[in-house]
Amino acid sequence: MKTLLVEAQLTKVSRVKDGSVNFTFHTAREIDSDEYLLFDKYWQQNGWAAFKINEMEASDIPTEDATLKGQKSDSQYLRACLFAKHMHLGGTKEDFPAYYHKAMQGFAEAVNNSYDR
Repeated sequence: MKTLLVEAQLTKVSRVKDGSVNFTFHTAREIDSDEYLLFDKYWQQNGWAAFKINEMEASDIPTEDATLKGQKSDSQYLRACLFAKHMHLGGTKEDFPAYYHKAMQGFAEAVNNSYDR
């Protein structure tokens, strides 16, 4: 997706109980409907916010994806989904490791069978 880059003024900063910070920016110019569509696409998405007083360099922007504290990795999320399904189907915590292993073997087999090796 396109980088959201707009002239702005930092207008408010406040601490949050968990140690993070809320901050508010106001654009320094009017935003037309086409530009606003990009804001709308980014609504409630994770990413980087960068602010530097008129000296922004390409090297100032991180190359890795932003992650939120406590956000699960893809593999942690998949494991949690499998656990929920296992429990829904009447499984127990104790027999989940065997279920998880079998499910992961199935995924690996499906991937390996999906292309010519």
